[in-house]
Amino acid sequence: HKTEFNSIDDWMDKELPFVISSAILKNPDRLHVIVKTKDEDMIAKLKAFDTTGELLEIEYSESTPVKELLGSKGE
Repeated sequence: HKTEFNSIDDWMDKELPFVISSAILKNPDRLHVIVKTKDEDMIAKLKAFDTTGELLEIEYSESTPVKELLGSKGE
């Protein structure tokens, strides 16, 4: 069963509702997204679109505690 979407925004609202905003950047080419979740399963769903592992930049919204951004390396 194929789901139809009217726009990329419609698709993101339904498939990636935790993405607040996204932008395509150049030099170097990359996709910058701001997310409102720290859920590893949700972030993995987003990372699955970056098959090279080099194009996706994830920024956490300001409501994300700094400690969470640093992870275990920053403790």
